[in-house]
Amino acid sequence: MLRSVNTKRYEAWLQDPGKVMGWIGKFNLEKLLDKSGGLAKISNFLPDYVAEGVLEVLKQVPAKHWNVTEAERNPADNNIAHKFWSSKTAPGLEAIVRAISVLQPGRINTFSAGKYEKSNHIEPHDDRAYADVVVEVCASPADRVFQQNPMFVKKNGD
Repeated sequence: MLRSVNTKRYEAWLQDPGKVMGWIGKFNLEKLLDKSGGLAKISNFLPDYVAEGVLEVLKQVPAKHWNVTEAERNPADNNIAHKFWSSKTAPGLEAIVRAISVLQPGRINTFSAGKYEKSNHIEPHDDRAYADVVVEVCASPADRVFQQNPMFVKKNGD
């Protein structure tokens, strides 16, 4: 697992429902999505030490836990053009996903870790346009990308 000084503090925060719900619960995702036209960027989504722990977990995901996720655009098969790596089974992800799911209480969420390499891509899309009616009832109102990578923040000026 993590080998940093903040390991116990980071893990303890993720395992404390009061801390997780108190922090993440302050973000009203529905309101943010309505205000921004369907795509919301949440700054300081996690306390800094927790975000650093999440980043360390993601950096340490073993190769055997990354699965290539790809398809060509084909609306008849419910596909958009994409290729990237994803993981739902890596050590440490369960607690992270549980914390993120607090953003939409009472909804079924399916989160995974993703990574993009130089040749990877995903075309802009609206998941609701590709979802079956039965799934749409449970689907989240918009795609959300939780970016904890410091390079992303620096590159985009935030």
